[in-house]
Amino acid sequence: MDCPRFLELLHPWLDGELDLVNALEMERHSDGCGACLAESAALRDLKARLSHGALAFAAPPGLAARIRASLPVASPASVPPALPASDGSGSKRWRPWHRPRARLGAAGLVSALLALALGFWAMNAGFRRDALAGEMVACHVRSLQADHLFDVASTDRHTVKPWFTGKLDFSPPVADFSEEGFPLVGGRLEYLGGHPVAALVYRRHLHVINVFCWPAASGDNGRATPKTLQGYHVVFWSRDGFRLGAVSDLNAEELGQFVELMKR
Repeated sequence: MDCPRFLELLHPWLDGELDLVNALEMERHSDGCGACLAESAALRDLKARLSHGALAFAAPPGLAARIRASLPVASPASVPPALPASDGSGSKRWRPWHRPRARLGAAGLVSALLALALGFWAMNAGFRRDALAGEMVACHVRSLQADHLFDVASTDRHTVKPWFTGKLDFSPPVADFSEEGFPLVGGRLEYLGGHPVAALVYRRHLHVINVFCWPAASGDNGRATPKTLQGYHVVFWSRDGFRLGAVSDLNAEELGQFVELMKR
């Protein structure tokens, strides 16, 4: 891959829209090209800044009043005619919300907008989850192809867990499940969504299980969410303030057993 092709695919790559082959080509090129690496780092930083809530700002005091004051005053001809009162005591101004049909229509419109907003939110969350799953699968494949499965190789959780100290701003939960047939074999640093995360490595016979871990936005212990991507099984779940994701070519049933052990 050359630099023009890298720049052409840069935005789709950072948005998680590339297939595995092109994503790996992008990784290889950025590892060997300082200019393209700097370009991708700058774009990641820009995306992170734009998604930060600090960019939102409150309207200055009095803005709403000034806008209302600048609007033209309605002429008498534009005011709807008064309707006769049902009790004959006089008239009252026409108010569309007093009509049952109008109220039902408004309620239906609000419900439709709410359903549309919820649908859009769910769709957007699904896109983000799919993009993250794609990144995790790419990291998993790269760790096997580039012989970079470990930064620390050990079956001792008291060796693996302290290794992350000073490298991450959190301490990932590390456990060994050798007795259950899922031995811990090491750990390393990875990057997901432009942020450093912990990668814990386990084995099941000849299969490798990569578990990615980072602080969760909420403290809820969410249920496991499995999916299959490019032949790999991916499972997301939350536990004790952490978001975790496991990737492996292990069959779904045994990977599910492993996730249940991790959730204890």
